[in-house]
Amino acid sequence: MRKLYLLLLLPVFVFSCIEDDEDLNRERIRGSWVNETEYENQTLESTFIFQPNGTFENISKRIQGNGDFQTGILSVSTGNYSFEDGELILRTNTISNAEEWENPPATSEELIESDNVSSIPDKAEISFEENNSVMILLFYQCNDTHTGGFSNCAPPTPMRYDKI
Repeated sequence: MRKLYLLLLLPVFVFSCIEDDEDLNRERIRGSWVNETEYENQTLESTFIFQPNGTFENISKRIQGNGDFQTGILSVSTGNYSFEDGELILRTNTISNAEEWENPPATSEELIESDNVSSIPDKAEISFEENNSVMILLFYQCNDTHTGGFSNCAPPTPMRYDKI
């Protein structure tokens, strides 16, 4: 009888641990996170803002540019986030982009809203380091909808976001 009781409690324990892990990730992810990437002619900054209500905003800016590349806001996207099996799921609802990549606007009001929003969610492996002040995202899925012979997908690379 005791073994039967333990077997009945095992699924409850397993599912409560999964739920607790997802609740912990929700708590950890809330707030603003920034990733800065330097290239030869420019420095790009990506900021994720995760709200407690399950929505996010992602702002991409060029914060330093040389030659033909001017500073400004490149894109803003909004959507919903959730966790499934310990992975971060991003479902984008709106995307606004700079009309000119080389000379982006200074404010998001000058961006052009895209009518080409993919319904495929982005999935990322998520981990936290340095006492939860660093978030590592690994987007490993290819959501390229191009039907030609070549894919536009890059190999997955972990992206470091610092809490701000």
